[in-house]
Amino acid sequence: MSRTATQELFTEELYRISTPLLVVLPTSWHDILDEDKALLTKILGSIRINIGSVNIQTFERITPQLLTSLKPSKVLIFGSRIEGTSVNSYEKTMIGDVPVIHADALNVLDDQKKKSLWIAMKQMFNL
Repeated sequence: MSRTATQELFTEELYRISTPLLVVLPTSWHDILDEDKALLTKILGSIRINIGSVNIQTFERITPQLLTSLKPSKVLIFGSRIEGTSVNSYEKTMIGDVPVIHADALNVLDDQKKKSLWIAMKQMFNL
């Protein structure tokens, strides 16, 4: 877990702008297969969100404290482990004041898991 130069320089609350959607992946974006990138683009498109407007972060494991410090309004986690709390996969769960959906990694989502994810996302995004 490294902090960017921007995070180090601008630590005041004034500079902490919340992101509409945070997507957490266990591997870096550059290491994800094109088909998994296309799947994520399709998942986000189903809720009318452009992949360019989301904050994509890479964490194999993430804590509730780190999650809330990133100031997201909503979170989708694909394959990363959440430490220090129990979260049911494919269900909207609140971590602090942040709604979170945890799912398996993009490369292992089958049709049933995609359906479960869609049901949870419809609830979280009021669709």
